[in-house]
Amino acid sequence: MTCDLVGFVYHYIESCEPLVSGGEFVTGVTVIVDPPFGDIPGAARFGMVRALQQLHQQFDILSPSVELGAYALVVIPKTTTTIDSSLADRLTAYSGSGSALFISRGARSGSNGAETLSFAGVRYVVPSPLSNTFTRPGTPLGGVSSFDQFMYDRSLRLKPVGGAEVLALIVEPYFESEWDRFSGHNYTPTSHLESEWAAIVQNGKTITAAVLLFQAMGNHGAPAYRELIRGCPERLMPRAALWAGGPGYLESTIVRKADTLVVHLISFMSTRVAEDNMGHRSSGGLDLIEDPFPLVDVPVSVRSDSMPSSASLEPPGEALKFTWQDGYVHARVSVLTGHAMLVPRFG
Repeated sequence: MTCDLVGFVYHYIESCEPLVSGGEFVTGVTVIVDPPFGDIPGAARFGMVRALQQLHQQFDILSPSVELGAYALVVIPKTTTTIDSSLADRLTAYSGSGSALFISRGARSGSNGAETLSFAGVRYVVPSPLSNTFTRPGTPLGGVSSFDQFMYDRSLRLKPVGGAEVLALIVEPYFESEWDRFSGHNYTPTSHLESEWAAIVQNGKTITAAVLLFQAMGNHGAPAYRELIRGCPERLMPRAALWAGGPGYLESTIVRKADTLVVHLISFMSTRVAEDNMGHRSSGGLDLIEDPFPLVDVPVSVRSDSMPSSASLEPPGEALKFTWQDGYVHARVSVLTGHAMLVPRFG
């Protein structure tokens, strides 16, 4: 059975290979992470990968020494990576070239040198003395608008400077739970009163978050965290390489060859099938990816500088109707087997 499965998979890969062999991935975003943490990514890096995958952002994960000029957006999630003088100089030059930067910090990691980026338009004050706070968008971010979203981790106290725009404010709870005052909830409810502290600030093409957005996504997975994250790249890089509908777990990548773009669409959903060998749920369990989840008439738009001569769904080789408008190839696809490639051809 195992050999049959391996044979089937490699036969399928072989049928796809001519379309991608010799091509290169299309990415517009790089995420800066120190190499020592590649094998111990932690919640922030897991949350970052999940969020960017679900948002269909095309991204690389690279070390702080990477050449930044090839990317439209640099993301620095909560890590122990310090923005030292060398990296700060490179980020300053990168920002000066008109490129975008998204920094997410929080009291657990501290500013870690982000205060050296004068172009960010923020002033770090102190870590919040409150264990938990709430984030309230002052302008719609992603799918979140004027809603107090609970943050499980301690935030930084941050203020805008030099005309920077506050995208979201910190709203503090009624009080910090102590021995002499207590809330029956997991956290003290929001006071609904806007504080003087900013949660997310934009200055030009730089956005800085004083809350641990990626860590919250990794630990808790609430859709509101993903939507808060969504709003930041959308403001900084409105012309993303790809837009796609369908379920949140639809994964996508783009490969460019001389005369084609190849958009991989992968739609599988994991299922909890067993607990661990000892039968204790708290010790973990076994999640398997077995069955594809059908995509039916899902809209997909891929950025292209020119109009393709044709488009097809591969490997079936089915011709697809498409339009080319505002620099995007727009098509609708149906995939029942879990994977297919939308292939616009040029010339």
